[in-house]
Amino acid sequence: MTWGKTKLFCFAFFLLCGSAAFSDEFRLKFLEVPGPKIPGIKWDEDKETQEPLLHIRPFVEAGKPTYFVVIHGKFIGQDSSLILNSTPFSPKANGRFDLEIGIEKEQTEFQISVIDAAGTVATQTYKVNFSDWESFRKGQSGVLKPKKLIFQVGTSVSGVTYYQVDGSTSTTTGFNQFGLNLQGLARYQWLPKLAFATQGSYTVLPLAVGTSGNTIRFLNIDAQAIYPLSFIHYPWNFELLADYSFRTTFQAQTSYGYSSGSFAFIYPRLERFFASQRSIWVIVRYLPVVNYGGLILNTTSYELGAQVGFKVVKLGSHWLEILCGAAQDVIQYSANGSSGAIKVNLYTVGVNFEF
Repeated sequence: MTWGKTKLFCFAFFLLCGSAAFSDEFRLKFLEVPGPKIPGIKWDEDKETQEPLLHIRPFVEAGKPTYFVVIHGKFIGQDSSLILNSTPFSPKANGRFDLEIGIEKEQTEFQISVIDAAGTVATQTYKVNFSDWESFRKGQSGVLKPKKLIFQVGTSVSGVTYYQVDGSTSTTTGFNQFGLNLQGLARYQWLPKLAFATQGSYTVLPLAVGTSGNTIRFLNIDAQAIYPLSFIHYPWNFELLADYSFRTTFQAQTSYGYSSGSFAFIYPRLERFFASQRSIWVIVRYLPVVNYGGLILNTTSYELGAQVGFKVVKLGSHWLEILCGAAQDVIQYSANGSSGAIKVNLYTVGVNFEF
């Protein structure tokens, strides 16, 4: 398989997983309860409000419900205060608002109150009906509470192109390989707005491609502090990752490869959640090299990569997460009168088991 075909396979895999990932949805019914009505509240007529989608919060957040729906409306009025149950809320400048309604049973009632400038209070009751609540609750057995600590173990298949130039001798080394990798991740949600994660991968079985017979093993370790941006709301989650990475290789020949490279920077992770905790996420990272075996580094040394993940299949209470990514490492160095450049292109497809 050529590297162009490898990239095409990754893209096809991306589409296949994306189409299969989000077919299971639970939609509820938003209804008005007969009784006194209040003026000024107008609810959206589209499906997202009249048949709101059930959402499941992926991590524990103080005061936030695990299961909820979001309904959309508009308030037409001035000099009035709005209250959801006992919690005040404010519409946007154009009067629009989005309300999260926690779901813990088949029928959930809530009240909207409007207090006008004269102090007059008008209250109306609404309800959200979840006819599939019992079957949903049984299907969610064992995961009724979001996890604070997550572990993943998995494997991946990678395609690698390696290219190295020794500036002092003008010697060039280049070869291709496939690799079978083992990988793992641990993430701990320490605070609602701060998580820590560490992850790593190692090439356990490199397979040479072509006549050179050269192979190389990669060990990658990342440590991250993760901060979600509060102005991005569910079902979207936008996080900033402060990452410190360690990279090293183990090769059949000592004339190529790199040792003890360190990378560090901040990059984004964007995730979109769907029904039943399914999600798709993407990261794009640029990591400058801060150290490479004690050598003096050129400012063009870096790691550039992107990765897409799908949480698509559930085995009991455990998820399978499918990954597809690409990365490029470029290291240019000079020391003791010698110089050189290393360039590694890596394409990966893999799966993680979460527990």
